[in-house]
Order: sequence, then C-alpha cells, then structure tokens
Amino acid sequence: MLHRTAIWTAALLLAIAAPAFAQGIVIPDDPNLPPLSIINHRVKVDIDRQGATTTVEQVFLNNTDRQLEAQFVFPIPRGAAMSRFTMLMNGKEKPGEIVEKGQARQIYNSIVNRSRDPGLLEYLGGELFRANIFPIAPRGSQTLTLRFEQVLPAQEGLVSYVYPVRAAAKHGPVVQGEFSFEATIRSAVPILNVYSPSHGINVLRASDHEARVTFSDRRATLDKDVQLYYGLSQKDVGLNLVTYRPNPLEPGYFMLLLAPKSTLQAERIVERDLVFVIDTSGSMAGVKIQQARNALKYLVGKLNDGDRFNIVQFSSFAESWQRGLVGAKERRPDALAFADTLIAQGGTDLAGAFDAAVSCLGTDPGRPSYIVFMTDGKPTTGETTDPRRILAKVQAARSRPGGESIRLFTWGVGYDVDTHLLDDMANLGGGVSEYVRPEEDIAAKVAAFANKASQPVLVGLELKVPGEKVQLVNLLPRALPDLYAGSQLVLLGRYTGDGDAAFELSGRVNGKVEKFIYESKFAAAESKGGFIELLWAQRRIGFLLDQIRLHGETKELVDDVIRLSKEYGIQTPYTSQLILEDGVHPTGSLPAPKPEFRGLAGGTGKEEAEKRLDAIRKSAPAVPPAAEAPAAMRPQDRAAAEAADNFALRFKDKDGKAGVDVARRLRELKEAEHAGAPGAAAVREAAGTRFVLYRGLWVDERFQADAAVTSVKFASEAYFRLLEKAPVLVEAFQLGTDVVYVTAGGKALAVSDAGQEKLSDAQMDALFSAK
Repeated sequence: MLHRTAIWTAALLLAIAAPAFAQGIVIPDDPNLPPLSIINHRVKVDIDRQGATTTVEQVFLNNTDRQLEAQFVFPIPRGAAMSRFTMLMNGKEKPGEIVEKGQARQIYNSIVNRSRDPGLLEYLGGELFRANIFPIAPRGSQTLTLRFEQVLPAQEGLVSYVYPVRAAAKHGPVVQGEFSFEATIRSAVPILNVYSPSHGINVLRASDHEARVTFSDRRATLDKDVQLYYGLSQKDVGLNLVTYRPNPLEPGYFMLLLAPKSTLQAERIVERDLVFVIDTSGSMAGVKIQQARNALKYLVGKLNDGDRFNIVQFSSFAESWQRGLVGAKERRPDALAFADTLIAQGGTDLAGAFDAAVSCLGTDPGRPSYIVFMTDGKPTTGETTDPRRILAKVQAARSRPGGESIRLFTWGVGYDVDTHLLDDMANLGGGVSEYVRPEEDIAAKVAAFANKASQPVLVGLELKVPGEKVQLVNLLPRALPDLYAGSQLVLLGRYTGDGDAAFELSGRVNGKVEKFIYESKFAAAESKGGFIELLWAQRRIGFLLDQIRLHGETKELVDDVIRLSKEYGIQTPYTSQLILEDGVHPTGSLPAPKPEFRGLAGGTGKEEAEKRLDAIRKSAPAVPPAAEAPAAMRPQDRAAAEAADNFALRFKDKDGKAGVDVARRLRELKEAEHAGAPGAAAVREAAGTRFVLYRGLWVDERFQADAAVTSVKFASEAYFRLLEKAPVLVEAFQLGTDVVYVTAGGKALAVSDAGQEKLSDAQMDALFSAK
C-alpha cells in the first residue's frame, strides 16, 4: 500500500472571489446562495504549559444586495480536544452550540452539495460549532470571532499544535485580504526547537521560556493546515525525534530537530577565524561596489571580540589587508575604514584570491575557519582560470592538517557567474553557496547570513546511534553543518530496526569536545507524520540533481530521480511534463503537450483507457464556476513561474538568469524544511493508491480500459451513501468533483456531474465485491 502524497509548489492561479470553505464558514439560509467569501482571516494562539487558547477572527463579505440571515459553522476535526467555545459578533458575545456527529454529518453533506467543495469531507465523523448570524448588511462585511481551548499532546518533550484550514480540492479557498497566524508559547521548561513543516514561520525569542511565532500572507490560498512543533529540554542543546513508518516491513523515516538554548554563557560562543574575500574587478563598479562595502562593514560589525579576521580584495590580482589574522576587538575600527577605500577596476583572479585567503588561516582544528567569498564574475586572469584546478585548490585546503575546520561560503552577485564552479567550491569547502539577483541588495542578503552565523555554539558535529538495534541511512544533509545560537538544524533520513535507542551528538566548543546523549524511541509502525517522508524525498531529489548537474549524468542517478519524482509528484528536469491538463503548463507560462493518462501501476491498453476516460469527461455537463475568476498573477508568482521553467528546461545552464534560478532551486530542495501544498501537483496519493490528473479528472492509477464503470453524480444521495459504506472513499473524493476510483475488486467508480443519483444496496455491494 502506498503512503505518499505528491507535492509540487509551482505558481498557483488565485480566485478573485472564491468562497472560503476553510475553518469558519458562513452559510446563508437561502439555499440558492453559496457560502460567503472571506476578506481577512486572523489566528492568535496563546500556549501556556501545553494549554492552548485559540482566537480566530474572520471577516466575511455579503456580495448580494439584500440583508442576509446565515449560519456560522466551524468544523471540529475528529479527535481534536477542543472545548469552551466562545462566539463574538462585532465584539458582542453570541450564543452557539456544539452539534453532535450524526447531525453534523447531515450539515456537512449539505455544505458540500451547495459549495461544490469536497474538501469538507475530511471532517465527516466529527462535530461542529454552529451559531445563527443576523443581520448581515447588503454589500457589507461581518466580523466574527471564535475562541476555543485545548490541551496539546506531547511526546518525549515534543509538543504539537495544528490549526486545520486545509481544503483538499484542486484549488484551496482564497482569503481576499490577509491570512495571519501568531502564536505565543510559554513554558516552565526551556523551549529550544520551534518548527513548522507547513509554513515559513518567523520565530522571536523573548527568553528560553517564551517564544513568539508569526506567519502572514496576502491573498493566501488555504490549502494546508498550520502545523507547529516545539521542543522542551533542560540541556544546552535540545534534540527532538519524530518518526514516520507507514509500512513496518520497510525502513522508516525520521526527522531530528537540533537547537541550542537562546541564552548561553559567553564561554559557549565558539571563537572563529574569518577571511572576507571581496571581488573589486571592474564589473563591480557603481551600485555593486557600494553594496559590497556595506556588506563588508556589516560582516566586520558582527564579529565577536574573540574572533580573528582578515580581508582579501581581488581584481587582476589578490591583495590581503593585513599580513595575517588580527583580533576583532582591536582592529574592527580600522577594518570599517578600509572598507570605504575599495574601488572597482581590473579583471577577476579568482584562484589567486582563494590562495590568499587560505594563506591567512592557521591549522588549529579547535578554531573553525570561515572564508566568505563574494564575486560577480567568472575567473578571467591569474595563475589559472580552469575551474578544475580551482576546485583542486579547495580540496587541497580541506585536506591539509586542520583543514577540516574550514567552511567556504560563496556568494554569486548578478547573473554573469559560473554557478557550477561556485556551487562546487561551496560543496567541497563544507559551506553553502548564495546568489544575489541584480535587483537584490548585496548587503541585505549578507546581513541575514551574518546574523545567523555570528555565534556558533557547536562545530564539527557528529551524530550516531551506538549499537545494532537501530541503523540510520540516507541522512540529509550528508555532512552536518555547524550549530549557531538562535537557529536550529532539521535533519532527515531513514532508519532500520526499532525500539529504544540513544543518540550521541558530539562537537567542539573552543577546542574541547562535548558529547550529548539523548534517549529516544524509533517506532516499529507510525502512521502520523507523513510530511517527514515528503521532506526527505525533496532533499534526496535535490542531492541527486546536484550530483548530476555538477558531475554528469549516470544511469543510476537519473533512474533514481525519475523514480522519486513519479512517486512523490515533485517536478524535476527529467519529469516536468509527465501528466498535464489541456493547455496548462505546470508554471502557467508555457504551452503543454497533449495530455496522456500514464497509469503508474502498469497494464495495457493506454489508448483504450484514454477513450474511456474521455467518455466520462464528456458525459458530464459543463458547470459554470461560482463567483470565481482567475486573477492576474502577482509579480512574485510570475517570477516563480519563470524560475520553475528555467529549472525544468534549462537545467544544465551554468550562468545567466537560468543558471542562478537552477542553483537557487536546488538549494531549496536540498535544504527543504516545509512540505509544499499539494494543490498544484499532477500526482496525488489518497485512499491507499495514487491518482494522476488527466484533463480535469483525478484518475486512480489502477484504472484499466476493460474495467466496469459505475458513474455517480457528485454530492448526490448515492455519493453520500457510498461514503458511509466505504469511509476509505473520503480521501479519494476529497481530491475534487471529478474522480475515478478503482475498488479492490477492480471495478471503477466515477464521480462527476453526470451519473446516477441513487444506487441500490445490491449495486453498492457489487462495487466492492471480488471479481
């Protein structure tokens, strides 16, 4: 049985006035009107010692010319321990009620029918909160506030919170204004790890015992729940383990969160040696050299008093500011003044600049050595301009005594850079590569790096699980980076074995080796935490593509990429046009080829299967969208679409905008921490099988041309009776209004706007009987 969920987050087309079928829903009493649209959706959560109070404020819009009376409905997910509901309308408390499961099911069925949104099917079997809303003024807005409490579950020091807003239909509902989420976490035990697999959150720490989490987005598509984890630990470095093992017979997946305390003693801050290498060639003239000066000043300003440093400027030749490393405390003012003297002229001696930087560094393995290397061009002069010889220099520097402590961070400025060379330099140098687009500020990008890397607390990390009980495999990233104050590491991998096991984490603090032991448990079977597998797949694909791009194709690497891409629906240059809808390229910017149904489970008769599927499509009458129209793409969405095109079609480019787009996309994959929204994927997993998108139909990959087909009308009596008889169908039907599912007996069940509205008991039994 498969347990995969396809992901791919290319640019999404948003709806201008799409009804909002997320958490809070306002349903007019007039059965001819759809649910009201959401203008704003704000969530505030106060968590104190695992007790969470959630306050949801939603602003709804009445698009009609008459006063409305309506019902506010708030779905309560199955198993959610929510209580003490309080409802406010324009600041005044309103009476409401909890509707038990049986009656709630009837209400959900009615909403699905009226809204044509099967996303709400996931709440079947749960309760709901309901309140009467009157009056809602013509063309007016209505502000509703709901407050509820719950006790959050915790396991081995890891506490989880979920705010469920997911809609599983093809496009999630859209908040026309802003969606915002804010959580304040307080705990008597220090809070170390704070992580969201679903959203790119900001974390502000008032102390070790309080953290504030924020996320906001305008015209947000509500297509995934807000998931939040935070870890509690008394240790200086906290470790939390989350496992996922849907099939006990196969290796499991795990995620490790590592984070230090936010307030550490000064002696725990690791002292560093740093060399800042700045390109001052003629192409840096103008705005770029001024930004480079500002970036250098920021880097110098973030040095700790115990650090040592030097500066290398290079153009046609490389020149060091000082003969060797100097103390930050004593020479910081001089370095800031020197930054103002940098001028742009000459060629680009990249090899000489690296040699000069390495010559400044010592060989003490107890002091991490950082080289921050910034250039806007390709090597044009000096001892060598051959990328292979430059990379050999990097490898030699890391191989010398004490060289394992070197970290090389490369910065490509603009589009006239060799991304293959800079990426390879960073990979061999134990660091990462960054790229600054022409419209971006060099200093602002460098500042983000400097803020993160200014206070290393544990370097040279090694992680292992002693003994034979549990074995870790395919750990990503493969080489563990250093751990910095105020940040955290997210490690992903697979494991064999199960049961209690101990993690042993070791690293260096100012020359001394420190070890931490963490008792953990690896599950023999675990069905929760599917996002871990998704994240691991993204990172694995990123790693494999990086190897192909930098070192050439091999059959093994390409086959592995294609297998993972098909299995998880992740776009790659090798699989970017597997299954597409008519005229729609994944990025929305290029024409697509004629779509094909490519069942991934094998079988024969592809052409015959397509004919059967086309017949199902054509038998359904066209249904006009309800108050929905495509919106113009936002500039950031258009840029993302172009970048996705470059990644798919110009993967081997070394330079130019395409080369930078590819390099940045690969880093996103290799460092993925957030599982993408499934809405744009052409492959999805549900109900224990995989579905492919064929001309608007979600088709079970097991579908064969000779299958007996039973057609059922969406949201009809037969539709809901099937859901009651076979709850496994809930996941399949959530995909959309047009779905083809194959039962265990090999029979096909087609849902569309055509088909039977009623089925007899005998017909339903026959659907699920063996052949």
